[in-house]
Amino acid sequence: MAFHPMANGNSFWDNIFQEEDEAKAAEDGENQENFFSSKDAIVFLIDSTKEMFVPNELGEIPFHNAIKCAVATLTDKIISSDSDLLGICFYGTKNKRNSNEFEGVYVFHELDNPDAQIIIDSENLLVNNNFDAIGSTEGDFAFSDALWTCSTMFSMNTQKVGHRRIFLFTNEDDPVGDDASARERSIQRAKDLSDLGIDIELFSMNKQNKEFDPTKFYQSIITFDEDEDGAAINFDASSKFEELRARVRRKEFKKRSLARIPFHLGPDIEIAVRLYALVHNTKKGSFVWMDSKSNQMLTTTTKWVCEDTGTLLLDTQIKSGLNYGGEKVLFSKEDLSQIKVVGKVGVYLMGFKPKDSLKDFHQLRPSNFLYPDEPVVKGSTVTFAALLERMRQRNVIAICRFMPRITSSPKFVALVPQEETFDEDGIQTSPAGFHVIYLPYADDLREINVGPQKKASVDQINAAKKMVKSLRIKFDSRNFENPALQKHYAALQAIALDREEVEEVVDYVTPDEEGMAKFSHVIQAFKESVYPEDYVVPEKKTTKRKAELGPDGEPLPKKERVPVADVNLDEVEDHKTFWKPYNIPELKELMKLIGISCPSKYKKDDMLDSINRYFLRKQGKLEEDSQEVKNEKEKEKPKKKAPSKKKNSDDESEAPKKAPKPRKQTASQQEFEEALKQPDAPPAKKKVAVASQSDDDDFEEEKSKKGKSKGNDAEADFSIGKGGGEDWKPKPMCPYGANCYRKNADHLKEFRHPGKQK
Repeated sequence: MAFHPMANGNSFWDNIFQEEDEAKAAEDGENQENFFSSKDAIVFLIDSTKEMFVPNELGEIPFHNAIKCAVATLTDKIISSDSDLLGICFYGTKNKRNSNEFEGVYVFHELDNPDAQIIIDSENLLVNNNFDAIGSTEGDFAFSDALWTCSTMFSMNTQKVGHRRIFLFTNEDDPVGDDASARERSIQRAKDLSDLGIDIELFSMNKQNKEFDPTKFYQSIITFDEDEDGAAINFDASSKFEELRARVRRKEFKKRSLARIPFHLGPDIEIAVRLYALVHNTKKGSFVWMDSKSNQMLTTTTKWVCEDTGTLLLDTQIKSGLNYGGEKVLFSKEDLSQIKVVGKVGVYLMGFKPKDSLKDFHQLRPSNFLYPDEPVVKGSTVTFAALLERMRQRNVIAICRFMPRITSSPKFVALVPQEETFDEDGIQTSPAGFHVIYLPYADDLREINVGPQKKASVDQINAAKKMVKSLRIKFDSRNFENPALQKHYAALQAIALDREEVEEVVDYVTPDEEGMAKFSHVIQAFKESVYPEDYVVPEKKTTKRKAELGPDGEPLPKKERVPVADVNLDEVEDHKTFWKPYNIPELKELMKLIGISCPSKYKKDDMLDSINRYFLRKQGKLEEDSQEVKNEKEKEKPKKKAPSKKKNSDDESEAPKKAPKPRKQTASQQEFEEALKQPDAPPAKKKVAVASQSDDDDFEEEKSKKGKSKGNDAEADFSIGKGGGEDWKPKPMCPYGANCYRKNADHLKEFRHPGKQK
């Protein structure tokens, strides 16, 4: 029973997860549009004739029950699946509103995403006879026109959806009567809808003193899906709103499989199965960023920027790296995708084991459910059913190798058979299939080493048994809703619908104290048997956090932190140790107080080091920063715009930064450099400007002037110290060279700045 679904060589099983692989499936040309799309489109087609407004035996109005079901579905969709499309259409109305201009058909809301406004409009139909504006027809109408209008509503929608359905609410079991042509047109229109992939779901309601008979008309036009519960349609009509709402809730969400995978039973024996999730943790919806002005949703984009150049990086320029042996091993995306591929997709049968060999602690995560996929491989259902029945008779489980997709890790799973069951009304309660139990590897198991425990006495065991039997309850988690989620949704609904009060949520997940009080003597007896009056509670051993050690290796004494503004800085001996308990905002406050900068990239250790160096320098214990510290400071300072003109440099090797481009020297500069090479010879005084105390004003004036000759600038830069002749010596080189940021006049006279623009 080998199966090769694609002749072009691409495996069908490589694309199984409907949401994640939708784009890739479209590229591969697979005709799986309905399967991979996750959107659902529903049109509520509600009978609006006068019979729908007549109260039933319970005093409930069928039309109001239908509207309440629509409102409840809209509310659920907004919370759970707001991307689905919903619309409301009335038929048998007095007025008309539809694109085809059919009589007796009124489109109340076009097919669109559910929002608060449609809920408000629908609820308004239930009060103050607001439906009178639409009205109920007095004469006959064509039921086929209502189906045609629903088809038009689906065709006018431009969004791609996976499932299209019509929820039909009525209490009239024969809307066409004895009109044979109208019956034929309705049946033909229903077949056309079925051919288009549009399903009709009937929600029938009983009239007063009359039960709904589906054999008169609707049995001929209602279709059913093989994937739904059972192979027959349940035409049971409802009288209560709770029953009708329960039926709608079961049909509200289309059953979507998580995966379509092959099941390998042996060499050349392969069937197709689908994977379903029976249990999934429901979480609160994540918030989205909105524009405060326009209230429009914002989109988030991520761009990678090179830290060195600041340019945007392309996907081809980014690689992933892992540390191995102290070195980084780089991988491309293609390499990573190939590394993740371990085997082929599917379920591979390894063998069978007794059912009692499966322990409770073997369940690693919530289980899934396997069901045959007959449309993909013919004969899958028969083979699947035979295997299921034989395993159930033998009371065994199947151990399989399971790989849901090409990039996932292979896992061992246990397939536990489940028999199909029905309730007293003939409705399927559990389908026939396999529960997929995920088994742990040896790496996943943890051993708990506990000391010897004191054994309970016979009296204590009997008291415990009596308490357990007394407090036994009938529990089904499906009867309880998460109170935290319900309260969250109630608050959102009140805000969206502009309601003054939030609907009260009753928390049923609480102990029944009133019922447990009847067995208080049993509980007290168990308590006294386990914890007698002379029982001594053992002390808990707690591990204390190790204290921080000081420079001498001793634990630091605990001191209350004094506010930064109240600390006497002169009395602090070791600033680095003293300020260590303070947090980053307090250290920033201190640095601002003493007047030192705090770059944004500084961490706490950097701040402590900077503060410590400041006070050491202030106390005279730190004479001068090292060249590395100076270079670090230079990097922290804002970079100035590079000058367009640069002066020459007589000693490029002494500059800490890259030397400027050399310029053509004047004759005076050449003579001056030759004089520097011969320090014993007196310089030519006519070519050198001698610095003196009276030169301060001249220096500032010379700095502000424009158009000075290059030679004069060079001579000013190489100014001589006091005196001349034998006492003459050149000015020392500035540690910062041409990149010096200081503008003090004394500093400029004392040091040389080769290449610095005046």
